Amino acid sequence: MSYDTRTNRKTEMTVADFVISGELFEMAAGPVGFAAGAQWRDESYAVVRDPLYTQKRTILLQVRSSPLT
Repeated sequence: MSYDTRTNRKTEMTVADFVISGELFEMAAGPVGFAAGAQWRDESYAVVRDPLYTQKRTILLQVRSSPLT
């Protein structure tokens, strides 16, 4: 017996970057600089399985875990 099932996966990522840099002041050896940054990320992942796939897995687990008679 064979089954044709589908599984949908969705991945999302949102990124925000903030960077500031520049020269603060001058010294005899050259300019003194400053740099700073920050980053924010939001990631998500979702899986939607075919109900037939879920049923098939449940049935197989039940069969495998039942004692032999």
